[in-house]
Amino acid sequence: MLLSLNFVIYASNSNIEWMNGYIITHSNDTIHGILGYRNGNGDWRECLFKNSPQSEIITYIPEEIISYGYEKGLTYVSKEIDIPHFKKYVFIETLLTGNINLYYLKIGVCPEYPDGKSSFIAEAPSGKMIELKEDKNLKTENITRQQNRAKLNFLFTEYPELKSQIDNIRIDRKSLIKLFSNFHKIICADFSCVSYKEKNSPRRWWITPQAGAVINHYNDLNGWHPGFAIGSFVTTNLSKFSDRFVFNIGLELNTSPDYLYWTEFPSSKKGWSYTLTNYYTIESRVMNGTARPFFEIGVHHGYFIAQQYKAKNAINVYNWGIIAGIGMYLHLKKCELPIRIRYCYGNKVDMATLTIGYTFKLK
Repeated sequence: MLLSLNFVIYASNSNIEWMNGYIITHSNDTIHGILGYRNGNGDWRECLFKNSPQSEIITYIPEEIISYGYEKGLTYVSKEIDIPHFKKYVFIETLLTGNINLYYLKIGVCPEYPDGKSSFIAEAPSGKMIELKEDKNLKTENITRQQNRAKLNFLFTEYPELKSQIDNIRIDRKSLIKLFSNFHKIICADFSCVSYKEKNSPRRWWITPQAGAVINHYNDLNGWHPGFAIGSFVTTNLSKFSDRFVFNIGLELNTSPDYLYWTEFPSSKKGWSYTLTNYYTIESRVMNGTARPFFEIGVHHGYFIAQQYKAKNAINVYNWGIIAGIGMYLHLKKCELPIRIRYCYGNKVDMATLTIGYTFKLK
């Protein structure tokens, strides 16, 4: 628990993910470098820029540059937003620009906005802005959804062919980009009037083979018993642009060659035990530095098999439970080495493993 608390504190102080990108100045110069991504926790207020990993951070406010963007496809433009209860010059995510522009404003919890704020914003040719709220409150989301659909029907009053799409739309990034793209296809049948549309960021995948040591405890017998662990897991990103939160699917085989003296059999000969475990975890990572801590939590299930040497009797049980782990990724120039401590609490078998792996990027 203390280690987990220390990780959370460290992660909260290291919540900047540095990614390749660019800024565009008021003289229309494009300067490439590294940008600090914070997923709404300050991206709207300022741009953090470095010319190289070793350079000092340069901070730009919306009035100082035209826009900034990331190679993964995320673009922010400086713009004065004028919607009810919010009038401010900010950096805002650009989803589509054309005859009617589509933006996304995300503000994390901060002293200025204790509850945070997230809204899609449509900008008509006249400059009038229409807010389409994201509402995840179960008590009010139906009302908000109806309000958003009414606003979209008003915005596209002259285009009845869009009504069925609007009446069934979900207020999310993908659905709104599709709606606004369809609108521009109608009004620009012979040529494209969309100057920018956020590109799709493909899902990213990694695979990590790993090996190490294990100690396990079968609940019906006494003692903890050491052994060896080998396995691999596949990882994919949970966020479209960031790799801070990922999902792991893994398979691990643990074996203890020097198992216990059996208590339910008269013989005292030693034997072997095997545990085959399939696990699913969500992992939160710190994205800076050479040594990058992480924390994971999830569920596991599998089989535990144990047998005395040359004995017919054996234990064969289905095991399931929860799993938690901590560790760090050694982020080197040409590779990534995860060092991981996991504890699996099970209905029949508890296990603790220490492993080191080698991560390969699949795509």
